[in-house]
Amino acid sequence: MNTLVLIPRSNRLDYAVFGTWDRAALLELHLDTMPLEPESAAEVLHRIRNDCRMFDNQPPQRVVIRCPFGGDVFQGTTVVGPDLLHQLDALSEYSPLQVPRVRLLSEAAMGVFFDATVAMAFETAFFVNLPESERRYAIGDASLRRYGYHGLFHQAACMKSEGMTPSGCTKTLSLCLESCSELAAVIDHTPIMVTSGTTPLEGLPGETTCGEIDPSIILTFAKKLKWGPEQINALLTRQSGMFGLTGQHVRLDTVLAACSAGIDPDGPLAGHDGMRTGLACAVLAYRILLAAGAGVAAMGGVDRIVISGQYVHQGRALAGWLSKRLQAASRLGRRPKVVENKDGLARILADQMTVRPSMVVG
Repeated sequence: MNTLVLIPRSNRLDYAVFGTWDRAALLELHLDTMPLEPESAAEVLHRIRNDCRMFDNQPPQRVVIRCPFGGDVFQGTTVVGPDLLHQLDALSEYSPLQVPRVRLLSEAAMGVFFDATVAMAFETAFFVNLPESERRYAIGDASLRRYGYHGLFHQAACMKSEGMTPSGCTKTLSLCLESCSELAAVIDHTPIMVTSGTTPLEGLPGETTCGEIDPSIILTFAKKLKWGPEQINALLTRQSGMFGLTGQHVRLDTVLAACSAGIDPDGPLAGHDGMRTGLACAVLAYRILLAAGAGVAAMGGVDRIVISGQYVHQGRALAGWLSKRLQAASRLGRRPKVVENKDGLARILADQMTVRPSMVVG
């Protein structure tokens, strides 16, 4: 029984096929364009269906689509149907650049893969039931709340057995290293803290995103520089983060490669390349350390650090340094165990349909 994974992105469509027993993908490709019309979406999915027939000459029996935002509505992987599409329409105003194209793809998938179970997995679902003190802002509008945007990675981190305590609740810091990284604090399988906010812009600095800043900075741009919303948004989302610190487009793996614990593991993390990527690495590491400290405080300790995401391999030095810095906060003064989750997003999505089928609801 094969599973097709669809990951719509802003400018392309990633897809992969997994067999029942294989951890590695049987097929993993992407299209350079993301279909934006019903006819083009159906045409693309028919081509993908034909690609899937290379395996046992059968189309996929299960299809799972990644959706970055599900609001408070979706608390788990959900079978696609008319009700889900209607609910997505209501959520489009909160994520206008992403949810509509996911809805379009999902409706087309229902028609093309009519003989398969089509489901949708939501990145925000893992964080729907955050404690009120974590999800609320100190403002009167309760509809504005904190979400997490790498919930699938964090959920998968909880499934790793390494570093689990033999008795009692395991306290995990889950660090997802993506272009816009995110840290979450999780006790067993229950998240209690996450760095992202109403949007992924809050929290840790990313490749081009600013991360947490003083809100009055936006007012300064508007008042002193006479900038409008578009200019401010472009600066904070496409010209900040690692780009803002280095003055050039740089991927996070390049920044992480500049990380070195140096001769003093109890000191600050420094860059060893003598370039501005060293500064970017130091700033990123410091912000992750502060976030980790907040997570440890919220959990009352830490047992392990699970790193994941596309830059998991380049993050080993940073994770080791972080573990050393947090040693005093762990149980019995031991260094928190560093665990790597090497599964990519496509594999994690496939697991939503195979490892935990009970999560799929109608």
